[in-house]
Amino acid sequence: METWDKDRFAETAFKRVYWQGYQGRFGEFRWPTDFGFTGLWQIIATNSTEKDNFDGSEYQAWQSAQGLLNKLDDLNTQYPTHVYLLAHSMGNIVANEALRLSGSSEVVNTYVASQAAVTAHTYDTNVPNYSFVYYAYGIPLSLSADTPNIYRNWFVGNGDAAGAIVSFYNTNDYALQRSVWQLDQLLKPDHSVLESGTIWTYGYTGSVSDPAPWNNFYKQSTNSTLDFNIVTSLNNRHEVMAYAAQPYTTALGATPAVANLTKNVDLMGVWPGDPTGNNYTEHFWHSAEFRGDYPQQQNYWSELLGASAFNLK
Repeated sequence: METWDKDRFAETAFKRVYWQGYQGRFGEFRWPTDFGFTGLWQIIATNSTEKDNFDGSEYQAWQSAQGLLNKLDDLNTQYPTHVYLLAHSMGNIVANEALRLSGSSEVVNTYVASQAAVTAHTYDTNVPNYSFVYYAYGIPLSLSADTPNIYRNWFVGNGDAAGAIVSFYNTNDYALQRSVWQLDQLLKPDHSVLESGTIWTYGYTGSVSDPAPWNNFYKQSTNSTLDFNIVTSLNNRHEVMAYAAQPYTTALGATPAVANLTKNVDLMGVWPGDPTGNNYTEHFWHSAEFRGDYPQQQNYWSELLGASAFNLK
C-alpha cells in the first residue's frame, strides 16, 4: 500500500469506531512497504520483480516490529492496561513479532489479528500441513517442501504480552488463498532478489527434516555466498522468514479454530450476506471493513469493540 492508502484506512477505522461510540485516543502505526503487487499466480511463479516486492515488504514487516514495540511500551506506560491493538493482513507480522519481542511483559490489553497474513503454525502446530502440489489450469506444478518448517510456535508465547488475542478470519479470503499468499510462500526460497544492485538467490543446504536450529540457510550471488545464523542473529532470521523459509500451513487469517488464542471469530458470521453469491471470495472482502460503506460494515466494528474482542476482558 502507498502511504496515502494507509492513512485513508486508518482514518476510516477511526471514524467507524467513533460512530460506534468510542471516545478514546486512536493511533496509526505506519511501516514501510512497497506497493503495486497484483498477486497474479503467473507473476509469483516466475519470481518477478512484483514477487520480490511482496517478500521485500514482508521483510520490512519483520524488521518493523521493534519500532512498534517501542511505541506500545510508551503507550502502556501512559495508559496501563488500556492499550488495544488491531492489525490487518501483513501488518500482523509486525504486531505479532512486536508482542513476541516484549517477552513476558504485557503491553496491550487485547490484540485483534484481522485477516492475518502469517502461517497458522506460529500459534498452533496441530493445524494440518497444506499440500505442496499446485495446479495451474489443471496442470500440476512440481513444487516441494525445500526448507524445514521453522515457524512452529514462534508466536505461541504472545499471550504473555497481550491479555487477550483474537483472530478475525475468513477461510475464503482472496489475498490468503491458494493462488496468492499461499503460492508466494510455497515458492520460497526466492530466486533473483535484487538488493542494492546485486541479484541474490536464497536456498537451504540441509534436509527438510532437520531439527532446530536450522542454520543451513544461505544466499548467493555471482560473486559471493552468505550463510545465515538464525539463532544468534534475529535480523538473519527475519530475512530468512521473508525470502527463504516455507510455511507449511494456511494463513492465520484463513484458518478456523486455531489453538493458543483467546478466541477465533469467523468473519462470514459478522459480515452481511455476500450479494455476489461468491461466498466472500472476492478481493473486496480482504479489506471490506475499510472499503465497504459503514452501513454494510458496522457489524465488523461493533464486533471489534464488543465482547468478542476489545471488550473481551
